[in-house]
Amino acid sequence: MGSLAKKLFLGELERRFCEPLLYPPQSRRLALSQIVLEQARWLGRCLVSGNLEYEAMELR
Repeated sequence: MGSLAKKLFLGELERRFCEPLLYPPQSRRLALSQIVLEQARWLGRCLVSGNLEYEAMELR
């Protein structure tokens, strides 16, 4: 992949990670990067507490 293509790809990826999306558990709009962090925290809390009821959020 050429350097221009890499810049375009990474720019689009960064834009999508910053684009706000509706995060249903909190009924608010968060950036995709923040949603990933929230999901990781939720999974961590489930693992620490021994709760196996974790359900990952599906983005469409």
